[in-house]
Amino acid sequence: MHICAAVLLLALTGLSGAHAQITVANGASYVPGQAVAPGSLASVFGQDLATSTQSGPWSPFGRLPRSLGGVAVTVNGVAAGLYFVSPGQIQFVVPEGLAPGTVRVEVSTARGPLAGAVTLAPAAPGVFTWDGMGVGDAALLLSGVSHRGPLALRAGGQPVAVTLLVTGLDLGVKPAVTVGGTPVEVTAYGAIPAWPGLQYIQVVIPPDFAGSGRLPVVVTSGGQVSNIIHVQITVPASAAVAPPPLPTPGTIGEISAAGGREGNSVAVNSANGTALVASQKDDLLRVIGLESKTVQGSISLPQDSAAHHVAVNAAGSLAAVTLPGRNAVALVDLSANKVAAVVPVGILPSHAAFAGNSVLVTNSGSSNVSVIDTGSKAVSATIPVGFGPAGLAVYGNTAVVANMQAGSLSLINISSRSVSTLELERGIRPREVAITGDGKKAVLTTPTWIGVVIVDLASKQTTKVGMDSWGAMGPGGVATDGNLAYVANLLNAGVTVIDVPNAKAVKMIPVDRTPRSLAVWQGRNQLVVLCRNGNVLDLVDMATYGVAPVYSGGGGPGGGGGGGSFWTAPVVTTLSPHTGSPGSTFSMTINGANLQKTTGIVFDFADGNTQGTDANIKVSELKASADGRQLTATVQVLAQAAPGWRMIHLETTDGNVYPNALMSAFRVQ
Repeated sequence: MHICAAVLLLALTGLSGAHAQITVANGASYVPGQAVAPGSLASVFGQDLATSTQSGPWSPFGRLPRSLGGVAVTVNGVAAGLYFVSPGQIQFVVPEGLAPGTVRVEVSTARGPLAGAVTLAPAAPGVFTWDGMGVGDAALLLSGVSHRGPLALRAGGQPVAVTLLVTGLDLGVKPAVTVGGTPVEVTAYGAIPAWPGLQYIQVVIPPDFAGSGRLPVVVTSGGQVSNIIHVQITVPASAAVAPPPLPTPGTIGEISAAGGREGNSVAVNSANGTALVASQKDDLLRVIGLESKTVQGSISLPQDSAAHHVAVNAAGSLAAVTLPGRNAVALVDLSANKVAAVVPVGILPSHAAFAGNSVLVTNSGSSNVSVIDTGSKAVSATIPVGFGPAGLAVYGNTAVVANMQAGSLSLINISSRSVSTLELERGIRPREVAITGDGKKAVLTTPTWIGVVIVDLASKQTTKVGMDSWGAMGPGGVATDGNLAYVANLLNAGVTVIDVPNAKAVKMIPVDRTPRSLAVWQGRNQLVVLCRNGNVLDLVDMATYGVAPVYSGGGGPGGGGGGGSFWTAPVVTTLSPHTGSPGSTFSMTINGANLQKTTGIVFDFADGNTQGTDANIKVSELKASADGRQLTATVQVLAQAAPGWRMIHLETTDGNVYPNALMSAFRVQ
């Protein structure tokens, strides 16, 4: 299994370097303070651990050497097998049979013995990534073959088996896996005999996820949560799983055709009424007029820079785009629409935010924040924060950093560069963060839970707000306007509205599929939502929660062409049943909101091969409740209906509506 060697070598070399004293960490995630499990891979970090770099030999079926280059490791006196030794890092396998608790790790080196301690637990899951740092894209096998890059969920009309490479599982208990915050089916898991410490989990990701873009993945074993890694789920060759770009609520301009350029982030330049979209796939920053609903320009970024996040300064004159493919940030002159400078920062820069004449940047791979002076266009300071920082928000002199892998917040005093740490509830891994208009509270989203966490920045008290009762799935981007927060649900065609002072969800706004990034158009009371794997923008009126009419050249809800009135589209929260047999007739119930204008239910093929509507599924006796919260209908699956997946769409008096794919999936068994 050559992928195993590649993954291990990446992990072994990814974080080697100088440390003041030896520390022990999970060999896949590298999360500081995380426990390790018996039989799992672990790493020792320190200085002068070995005089040279040596590895192996790896003999068949797991016989690892107990000494390499004069270096040996013991855990509570039991010798450990060694994969790799170097001056800054040692990778070893924790011996089996040790009791849980604090254990002593001793390293015999040429300069004498070194010792440290680590917690041993029955489970301590870590997931391997291609960058060898535990914070990037998952190292995958697809149907037994190594895979790197965008992931298609079907091949030859059949589901693809997706295998994660992990360590630290408790193999006595079936692990759980979530993708985009939603549980997926685990079909197999276990050890890989030829590679001690290396394990696998095989999952089937539903076809509904097709075209969702970059989603977070979390493994839970024995109640312990892994590092958060990512997979990129592309649109299939057939658009049957993801409906073609028909008129849908709020579209103001398609950035590309289906499966296109994978925009990751949107920011609004309120100074001139434009939206900036950072596109990962083609290394461009697009400028889109929110009034004209047209692409006004495309700014080229460095090749293979994997543009990730964009921020705009208050004057609307400068943008910052993080470039994790180059470990740099592009500063873009918006008056000339060109890159003014590319500034090297830390490893895997994630998010950026302006603070006066500075840009703050979280570096996920180096666990720090770079401060860029916009005048000199160079890094003026580097501030250590928690492990694996992602989201970032600034208010006045305070920056809030979401340390996704560490499960904590770093609160930075920008002028003094001092940092305080707020540990969050176990299992909460903050990914995105926004600050309310008064600067008093931060709102966090996490891929480990369907909800948000509200943090009082003065008292440091936290409050959890669940969103699952609103049909929310996979909370991602978050934006605030005054005391309201807006949360994009990656796997639900909706944005949840949070009343922050009262700590409750109050509304679900239907938008286009896979909303991922949000930005407020200041002065216009409108919310810009980046949807459909970053290919479409939706515009929401935050006063009425109406969604702007479709920009389609005519024929869409509200009149098309950018004109017409606001309308409220239906939203589906539950559908029952989700399965039916050929030759059966049954009653179907759909719960949600704004369903009273529905005139028909249509079943579309979603097997990756067949397109169009299934004429072998008939719907009759459609009834909607007066409050628009429920639809009932009689569904007949004819005997000749082929087995496989279908997606429903609703025909309404305002046009066709495609609900969240996870809620609208139906299977003929």
